[in-house]
Amino acid sequence: IIIDEVFPFETSLFRYNEFNSYYASFERIKVYTTGWALALLSPGGNIRKVVREYKLKFPGREIGIFNPHRAVKASLAYCLFLNNTFWLLDYFEDNNLPFAFCLYPGGGFSLTSAESEMMIRKIVASRMFKRVIVTQNVTKKYLLEKEICPEERISFIYGVVSSGTDTAFAIDK
Repeated sequence: IIIDEVFPFETSLFRYNEFNSYYASFERIKVYTTGWALALLSPGGNIRKVVREYKLKFPGREIGIFNPHRAVKASLAYCLFLNNTFWLLDYFEDNNLPFAFCLYPGGGFSLTSAESEMMIRKIVASRMFKRVIVTQNVTKKYLLEKEICPEERISFIYGVVSSGTDTAFAIDK
């Protein structure tokens, strides 16, 4: 499963393309959206309406509204950004849900923030943490030099924000 705070809102195009590539690449995938960040991108936006429109455009794709009081069964959860992962950490632990996340620049992550470092350390220390994906050498170097995460739990997948719709992403397991 993927849990995200704005998908399937198409204005966040890099995320829209990334998650759509996962639907194309994996047999079983479901995205849950919290809608938490929709107000930042679209004041007055309605996440239920966004989900309905996405389901009409892509029938058969599993997507739903995230309910933190309902456990989901999955072999792995995935989310983007530090803030989103940190907000979901208790959910992952309470529901014995293994997770991986992508540590993109922004989204709560800063190379010079003590609060950011504290959040990453707490996430990496979780018994449910499996892997962090980084897209830039500076992020990997930061995690290693500060001894925040062992190298075997870091996946480096070079990438940039893309506006293309045919982008395919690879994840090493």
